[in-house]
Amino acid sequence: MSAHTLVTLLILAGLATGSQAAMYKWVDGNGLTVYSQTPPASGQSTLIKPPPPPAETPEEAQKRLNQQIQKLDDAAEDRELASQKKGEEENQADVFRTNCANAESNLLNLEGTPRKLMRKPDGEYVRLAEEERQKMIQEARDQIKQFCK
Repeated sequence: MSAHTLVTLLILAGLATGSQAAMYKWVDGNGLTVYSQTPPASGQSTLIKPPPPPAETPEEAQKRLNQQIQKLDDAAEDRELASQKKGEEENQADVFRTNCANAESNLLNLEGTPRKLMRKPDGEYVRLAEEERQKMIQEARDQIKQFCK
């Protein structure tokens, strides 16, 4: 095979490859739209141009993707922190409700009967002096103001 024939075959192969990459659109006899890489026998078709190349380089696209991933990670972290904060607030609200109920119960017990016996932490029972009882009543009222909101 001569060099001239080889060059001619390479050129024809290149042209054939280029024509196979084209896309054609036409409407067949049944009214259906057809897309193909080969034109119809009738010759009436529209050549569909390939889409333009991407507007950004692969490096720019990777950078943009990394920024989006970072934003998603940050948003997930923010949601987790908000969830933890909400849990802590709920726990604190439970503590306040418990403290409020205890303070109200203490006030009710202290105001009920003035000569009531009170149990000390060591288990011994004593009667409170009126000054000590009034002091404990005031402490219970202060606790109610603090915890019962």
